[in-house]
Amino acid sequence: MATWALEQHINRIRRRIRLLQAVRWGVRFALAGTVASLAFLILSRILHVASQTEWVALLPGVSALAGAAFGALRRVTPHQAALAADARLALRERLSSGLYFLHHPDPDPMVSALVEDATRHSESIDVRRAFPVRATREAHTLAGALLVLALVLALPELPYFQSPAQRAERAAMKAEGARIVRVAKEVRRTAEARKVDLAKRVARNLEHLGEQMGAARISKKEALVKLNKLTREVADAQKQLAAADAGKSLAQAAAELRKAAAQAAGRGIRPAPDAAAKRLQAMADALAGNDMEKAAKLLEEMAEEAASSKMSREERQRAADQAMKMAQAMSGTQLDEAAKQLQEAAKQLQQGRTAQAARQMAQAGGT
Repeated sequence: MATWALEQHINRIRRRIRLLQAVRWGVRFALAGTVASLAFLILSRILHVASQTEWVALLPGVSALAGAAFGALRRVTPHQAALAADARLALRERLSSGLYFLHHPDPDPMVSALVEDATRHSESIDVRRAFPVRATREAHTLAGALLVLALVLALPELPYFQSPAQRAERAAMKAEGARIVRVAKEVRRTAEARKVDLAKRVARNLEHLGEQMGAARISKKEALVKLNKLTREVADAQKQLAAADAGKSLAQAAAELRKAAAQAAGRGIRPAPDAAAKRLQAMADALAGNDMEKAAKLLEEMAEEAASSKMSREERQRAADQAMKMAQAMSGTQLDEAAKQLQEAAKQLQQGRTAQAARQMAQAGGT
């Protein structure tokens, strides 16, 4: 029983010593990683070399983990742990002697008494008090080095370390950042007034990017990547804002055009066999599917027909009717501007001005 108890208490001391080793070596490795990061940052700025600050900032943490693993894996024998406890607690080699005789049995009663005495002393040891975690000089140095590294990473680059081209680029980025912030605030106010969630989110992201650029906390490459992504999101947000502005949905416009196509066909609500009704039906399908590319292509075809100058009076009238029906259906939707241009094109066709009508149709289709 004494054998098991003494070894158990010695093992508690071993685990504590290995923990302290992990902390000590973690601090040492982290200090080395921090110094290396600082040296790399300072050198890169002096030589005007672009650096990935994210990886530089991670180096101290990775180094600390490596050091902790190195320290924890260093072997601590039971005899070394016993000697360390004897020295730390002034036990006059009680634990180390007891451990020795534990593995070298002797029938002498004095030896048994020595082992039992070592076991009693080992039971009363509070390993946390005996082997506390102390802030060493290396730990204080690490704290100072980390503070310096954080300041170097957080503060904008000093102009002294920048080339003239870099200073000009930074100034341009700051100006562009200020402009983006102004635009983002305007977009956000509009989005909040119209309750469009996507536009509000895009505006926040734009404003954040502008602030980063204005504070020179982002590289030109990173800014371009983020700006490219946000440009696509802005396009989607603009569509939502336009839809919020529209008094009538595209689905409603499509329903009106289907009705007009059915009337042109002269039979129920089925697609019409003649060209005019088919075109109205095709435009209705495009609007129903929010397919602006298809709608623009249909308007482009109408513009090409009008520009051919070979239309008879009857053909001009049919084309004018088509344009007017489309204009009436689109009026009040997000395509209200195109509706106005189609309405003007219909008037031009009725007056025989096919060239002017073709231009209006082309503008309506965005071509």
